[in-house]
Amino acid sequence: LSMTNNSNPNEPRKRRFHDGGKGRAVRHGSNVGAPEPEPERQDDLFGGLAKPGNAYANVKAGEPVNATSEQQNGSASHGEGDEPDLVATSKTPPKSKKSRPKQRRKDNGSGSDDKKAADPSQVDKLLEIAEGAKYSLFRDPDRVAYASVLVGGRVETHQVRSEAFEEILTGDYYDRHDRTAPGDDAVRTALKTIEMRARRECRTPRRVFLRAGSHDGKLYVDTCDDDWSVSEIDQDGWRIISGNDAPVRFRRDSGMRPTPVPVKGGSIKELRRFTNLRTTADFRLLVGWALGAMRHPGPYAHLVFIAEQGAGKSTTIDAVRSLFDPNADMRLTMPTSDPDMFIAADSSHVLSFDNIEGMPRGMSPVLCQFATKGSFVKRKLYTDRGKVTFNAQRPVTMNGIPDFIHRSDLLDRVIMLRPPKLKESTRMPEDGFWEAHAEAAPRLLGALLDMMVVGLQRYPETEVSGVRMLDFARWVTACEHGADFGPEDGSPTTFLEAYKENRLNASEGAIEASPVATVILRLMGNRQRVWEGTMKQLLDALEASVGSEGDRIRRNKLWPATDSIPSKAQRAVAPNLRHVGLDCEFDIKRGRNRTRIVRIEWINGRPDVLPMSDPDGSDERE
Repeated sequence: LSMTNNSNPNEPRKRRFHDGGKGRAVRHGSNVGAPEPEPERQDDLFGGLAKPGNAYANVKAGEPVNATSEQQNGSASHGEGDEPDLVATSKTPPKSKKSRPKQRRKDNGSGSDDKKAADPSQVDKLLEIAEGAKYSLFRDPDRVAYASVLVGGRVETHQVRSEAFEEILTGDYYDRHDRTAPGDDAVRTALKTIEMRARRECRTPRRVFLRAGSHDGKLYVDTCDDDWSVSEIDQDGWRIISGNDAPVRFRRDSGMRPTPVPVKGGSIKELRRFTNLRTTADFRLLVGWALGAMRHPGPYAHLVFIAEQGAGKSTTIDAVRSLFDPNADMRLTMPTSDPDMFIAADSSHVLSFDNIEGMPRGMSPVLCQFATKGSFVKRKLYTDRGKVTFNAQRPVTMNGIPDFIHRSDLLDRVIMLRPPKLKESTRMPEDGFWEAHAEAAPRLLGALLDMMVVGLQRYPETEVSGVRMLDFARWVTACEHGADFGPEDGSPTTFLEAYKENRLNASEGAIEASPVATVILRLMGNRQRVWEGTMKQLLDALEASVGSEGDRIRRNKLWPATDSIPSKAQRAVAPNLRHVGLDCEFDIKRGRNRTRIVRIEWINGRPDVLPMSDPDGSDERE
């Protein structure tokens, strides 16, 4: 192949192909096809444009250029009448790009290339910072790595794998090393090493609390202020102390907000004007829930408001919760899965779910776990056997228009209040309401702390009975001694009495929502004391008791279709029936065939008044 060197740059370049040794050259484009397009131009050694016929066109920088003897004499083999060709050759052929080794750029610490290897010097510098006197590494009982760091004269506690700790660590690096940031790979390697040190070298695990904690008979509440101070409560009183002096460590979520600064001399009855409740007994229950939520550990009762729109449900909850656990997310949407629920519990002490239309499937058991402490375990990755455990014991508030709680196990763990609709004459502008609340909040929080001091003093000698949440009721009963709740109105005058009555009302509501429980009451209302029989006989007796409403009741989705379902439905409402005096026993086996017998019996004889209602009334609630 030879290339012509045209003197006229505007004239098209022409190729010549030799015909295999016959001495005749063939002009490409004249007799064979159309002319080929002009080849791409390349920069030559001197910065100009290398033309296809130039001897330097195919030679790279730094390589010697040698022409053949014919080229040096200005001649070359060509056909008759053809223009001379000039062919460039090189003794050293150009190297292939594949044979040239690819060089890796060094990490300059900018972190712009995630695929770069971590700079060992940066990792060492980060680890050296973490080993300083201002950093204290430890782990909790769940093997989660933490660090207590001295920042600006205060001690802050963060998870090693948190953005807050990474910002502190890289900030110290930035201040020490010429105002440059470490690379991303170096930070990841350093954090992984620090986490391993905290897990392996910490012999004694240490508890880390969220908003409420306890230690050695004392209670602590995190104020979430800039100084990381805490409220310490014991039998001698309460005080605000520095987080450096506190024997407990608190972690914080980004949504947590500072509490009011409490002052002494307040009265809890002042809180009444920021709530919308029917009776003083309801107010006692509301204050009791707050006292239980401020204590660690639980168990915790959940607070539920059921009322029509315009009753101030959400505002009343916010007015109480903001005294001890203000948060940027005061009103949440009810999650529909266990992981979402436990993740929400990991970032907030109190969970407030607003405007609930109906209880999501499977959430009632999770809320029961939050009252008494529950755990959720999930795999880290689908490719390994590692797991992540979420432990949570949290007080919860819920509100809605319809009755959305029907399970007796959850009803045993809630305080259910039904506020009246607000009168137009009692409504306040939003800004005016919260301005007055902010002015009274320090006194109200101080009054709650005063009641907790009394609770610590009287708790050992306080005894209660007859309720499911025994420890919660005992704590609140001890705290309320000597407190002024305002004028009495004929409602129960103690928390325990109000709590038992509230639980009875909730049970009657669950019975009204269950067609099986309602028909059982109707069945037992026609008898003196006891009924016994098999499950099949029970279903037949229930069918006979519905009377003229049978077709309508049978269409209810909660009505049993086979003789195996009454057992399940009856077990679900058995605690509620027991609250109204009706005891149900299952799995009583008699005879040689060990036939299962159901026994329904009035505990103290048949009452004069039964909580009867429409058996089909649960359709709209569901």
